Amino acid sequence: PAQGPVHPDELGTMGGAKQIVTVTAPRWGATHGVAVAWQKRDLTWRAVRGPVRVALGASGLSVMTDRRLAGTTPAGVYPVASSFGVRPDQGGALRYRRLDADDRWSMDPRSRRTYNILQPIRSRGATWRRSREVVFGDYPGSFDRGVVLGFNLPQKVYWAPKRKQSMARVPADVRRGSFLIHSGRRVGRTGWVSMPTRDVSWLARWVDPAQRTKIVVGTPAYLRDNL
Repeated sequence: PAQGPVHPDELGTMGGAKQIVTVTAPRWGATHGVAVAWQKRDLTWRAVRGPVRVALGASGLSVMTDRRLAGTTPAGVYPVASSFGVRPDQGGALRYRRLDADDRWSMDPRSRRTYNILQPIRSRGATWRRSREVVFGDYPGSFDRGVVLGFNLPQKVYWAPKRKQSMARVPADVRRGSFLIHSGRRVGRTGWVSMPTRDVSWLARWVDPAQRTKIVVGTPAYLRDNL
């Protein structure tokens, strides 16, 4: 029972959330797990999707506050910030960004002010290294659909015309990585979660920020004991 599926009633306060997605793995080093989406109606939680098999980081899970190991998925509780994808906008309550061949995710710790920012191009003046970016077009099928979680995101992002890049006045913590859920296969050692395209598409349509959606990640024992 200690490692069985986690029901939302077993978790601590979720800040009034009426939508929860639990992403669980049997142990910290597991590289695959399952996701279940739950909807609260009146006082009752009901599973509305899943269990869906998901790929975690190549090095398993790590606690969000201690995340330092490359390739781990951070355990914890997160809101959903936005959605994105190569495919056209399918509607829904989340802000959507359609990707093209030039879009990329910057994750260079030497370039703090561009860290964890989706960049539309790579200009000659770009301050992050090519070796520390994910070009979405290089991974066919892996970014047809996706959502950005509210983990370690920069604040007050603006466009810098001289550099031709987006930068943050309040940078993210370059030691803690980022967190996306995307379609298709695992991407390198990012620690992002991937699942089938149809399930990410459903998730992006279903999430409603007005219902305070939370994504909950960890081993069953960790979630029951710490949330």
